[in-house]
Amino acid sequence: MTGISENFVEVDGLNIFYRSGGQSDLPLVMLHGGGSDHSGFAWKHVLQRLSETFSVVAIDLPGYGRSQRPELNGQNPFPFHIDFLPRILSALGLKRFDLMGLSMGGGISIGYGLQHPETIRRLVLVDSYALDETIPGGKMTWLASRLPLQKKFLRPLLQRNAFLVKMGLFNLFYDREKVTPELVEDAVQALNAAGTHPTWEAFLEHELTPRGALSSFADKLSELRVESLLIHGDTDRLFPLPGAEKAVAKLPSARLEIFHECGHLPPREKPEAFVETVTQFLTQQTVVRQD
Repeated sequence: MTGISENFVEVDGLNIFYRSGGQSDLPLVMLHGGGSDHSGFAWKHVLQRLSETFSVVAIDLPGYGRSQRPELNGQNPFPFHIDFLPRILSALGLKRFDLMGLSMGGGISIGYGLQHPETIRRLVLVDSYALDETIPGGKMTWLASRLPLQKKFLRPLLQRNAFLVKMGLFNLFYDREKVTPELVEDAVQALNAAGTHPTWEAFLEHELTPRGALSSFADKLSELRVESLLIHGDTDRLFPLPGAEKAVAKLPSARLEIFHECGHLPPREKPEAFVETVTQFLTQQTVVRQD
C-alpha cells in the first residue's frame, strides 16, 4: 500500500502491529473483524484511499494478523480486546480520534465506546457484531464449533484448499464476481498465517452459546453517547440487516447507511462507495440526530 507504513508497538509485553498513513488533525482508528481477518485483509482496498483525507491507524488486534498472541489463560478474548484497546491507543499516543470497527471489531468498538466515550468523536460500525444476540447459523453453528473433528480438520483443510475458501467467501458476498482470485489468495494467506489461531478458537468457545451470542450490547446502546454511523450490507448472512435497523433506533445519535446488493464485507465488496460514505460522515459538520 503506497504511503502506508507498517510498524510495531510494544504494549504490556506484546508486539502489536499496525498500519498507518495520511495527515489530519484527528486520527481514524480502524479495527478488523474476526476469523482470520486482519488490518491488511479487511481494509486492503480502502486504507490508502482513506489516508488521502485522514490519518489512518489500522491495528492488528492481539492474536490476529502480525500481532503477538496474548496468553488468555481461559479468558474470553472479546472483553479482553475491549479492555486491551485503551492500552494500545495510549502506547500510540492517541487521546481523541474517530473509531471504525468491522464485524467483531465493531463489537469491540461499541464496548470501548461505552467505557471511554470522551475519547471518540465519531463512531462507524460496519456490519457489526454484538448489536444483538445473533450468531450465524444459530444452534447449528454453536454445535459445529464444539465438534472435535471440526477443530482438528476444517481449518487445515481450508488452508490447503482454495476452492473451499472460495465457497466460504460466497457466503460473505452478494456479488460472486467480487470473489476474485486476488480475494481468495488473500483469504488463503490469512488462514495460513493464523495457523491454529487459538485466539479465534477461544472467541468461538466463549461467545457462541445455544441461545445465541454471549456478548450483546442491545440493552446498552441507549447509553452510547457518540455520534455514530452504521454501515450494513442488505444481504449480510452473518448479521442480517434487521439487527442493525433495531440497533440504530436505540442509539441516541446515529443513522444507518444500507449498502444494497452487498454482503458482510462492504470494504471489500464496495470499496469506492464505502470510502465515500465514511468520508462524508467523518467530514460533515453536523450529523443527523435521532431522538
